[in-house]
Amino acid sequence: MNKRPISSLILTGLLITIIISFPVQVMFMFDYSIDEIGLIFNKLTWLNYFVMLVCLLSAYYIFQVSKFSIYFSMISILVVGLNNYWVGKMALNINMMMATIGSIAFTSMFFLLFENRYIYLLTHPDKRWWMQAKRTQVKVPVSVWPWVGEALQGSSFDISSTGLFMSAGIDFDIEEGREVKLILSLNSLTQIHLQGSVARIARDKTGHYPEGLGISFNEMDKKTKSKLQKYLKNYETNSHRQDAYL
Repeated sequence: MNKRPISSLILTGLLITIIISFPVQVMFMFDYSIDEIGLIFNKLTWLNYFVMLVCLLSAYYIFQVSKFSIYFSMISILVVGLNNYWVGKMALNINMMMATIGSIAFTSMFFLLFENRYIYLLTHPDKRWWMQAKRTQVKVPVSVWPWVGEALQGSSFDISSTGLFMSAGIDFDIEEGREVKLILSLNSLTQIHLQGSVARIARDKTGHYPEGLGISFNEMDKKTKSKLQKYLKNYETNSHRQDAYL
């Protein structure tokens, strides 16, 4: 079962809690009620808002296990440290020792990013299953031409807006990363011409996937992308209708 790294979930939750804690602290410090939300937010400083914004961006990128999570984590540590230094120096009810301990505690949270699962997904962004385009299991004729070598005829096993898996016997010389041209015959009147690269090679049946090629599409023009997405959407709609009658 696909799951996000537990470290990203915990750290995202902690950052959201910190964001919420700013107006909550003001509410209790000045004895405001929840319906005085305008007065609560008026008490927040520009630095408080900046800290909240940076923490929000950090939470988003950490939740997505994005490479930007590293940059925003470092920015968050610096900004929170600056905010706590200012609070420790200016506030009457918080001294510099308490502010320093708060900064250290905040910094220590980000050690969660060293979790093995998080590091793996960070260095292998293609493995982030939640960022992958939806695949539609549909069989259409596919012709593939390597830039050098013979053409391969087969049929799709599934297709997404970013690539396809082609069912075919692997009896020719081809390697991952090879640039290819391909034609998808969606019906008797519609063909799509694309360029892509071989993302993976399955020389044996794996799970419910047959032997064949995984091909990642290169960037396509809007007209071609729209045509492919419309075909996949119509195919899924018709398949659901047929299932309803079974």
